[in-house]
Amino acid sequence: MEGIVRTDDVLGGEPRLDGRRISVRQIVELVADVGMSPAEMAAVRDRHRNAMDRVAEGAIDPPETVSP
Repeated sequence: MEGIVRTDDVLGGEPRLDGRRISVRQIVELVADVGMSPAEMAAVRDRHRNAMDRVAEGAIDPPETVSP
C-alpha cells in the first residue's frame, strides 16, 4: 500500500500519495464534492494512465483535454 508523504518541491508540499502526483486534498474533493466512489476514482486514474502510456509509446496523439 502506498503511504502519504510530503515533499517541498512536489505539489507545493501538499500531502500526497507516495510515488504519485495526486494530493490527499484532490482525493477528498473527488470523493466528497464530485460524489465519486473510490472505485470510480481508481477507474478514471487507470484510464488516464493507460492513455498516457499509449501517448508515450506513440500509439495515439496526446488528447487536447483529459476528462473523466
